[in-house]
Amino acid sequence: MTPVRPTFTVGTRLSADPINAAPQIARVLVNDPHIVLRHEPFGAPDQLTRERLQVEPLRPRRESGKTIVFVTHSVEEAVYLSARIPVMNARPGRIIVDRGVVLPGDDEAGVRAITVTATPEFQALEIELATAIQAVHV
Repeated sequence: MTPVRPTFTVGTRLSADPINAAPQIARVLVNDPHIVLRHEPFGAPDQLTRERLQVEPLRPRRESGKTIVFVTHSVEEAVYLSARIPVMNARPGRIIVDRGVVLPGDDEAGVRAITVTATPEFQALEIELATAIQAVHV
């Protein structure tokens, strides 16, 4: 049996303009990668635009079951977008927390409504992760 080589597609920062973000996502997905890696993809200038952009990448996950790896420095964004959150320390780069995320209202693909951010479960996980990060950076 021939081993399957994973395919990685590294994307660039998504446009702050939702009209330009969709073609960028399409360019990544046209190659049918197994794993999509996005580093700080939501550098939108304001919170409302950022929240709108966060919904777009969840559609391919829901429709195709693709693994999408987001690298972010926002704990709230990580909790909102993730099914699993590994937290790394700075030096040496090691995983200090590896937490699965299941929140009220998740569908089968783990896609969630923005209203989940107001739930006690969301806020408790956000505090847990922020506390772990602060503990290693003090």
